Amino acid sequence: MTEQSIRAWLEAHPERAKSIMDANPSYVFFKVTPELAAEDGPPGALGVSLTPGHSIAVDRRYLPLGAPVWLSTTDP
Repeated sequence: MTEQSIRAWLEAHPERAKSIMDANPSYVFFKVTPELAAEDGPPGALGVSLTPGHSIAVDRRYLPLGAPVWLSTTDP
């Protein structure tokens, strides 16, 4: 299944599109945020800009948003 076929189906069935997208946890929402400068980069879940090389994704079931995390790694 391709993005194009999913998009075509959703456009052909607008009455079901919202409920399907709401039920799909992997559906990604994007929105324009004019209050943030483009050079600051995309906002994260807390509404602040992500920092390249430092911001990470977390699973809120195991780690609360904003909790400090220490990673020990070698930069590839």
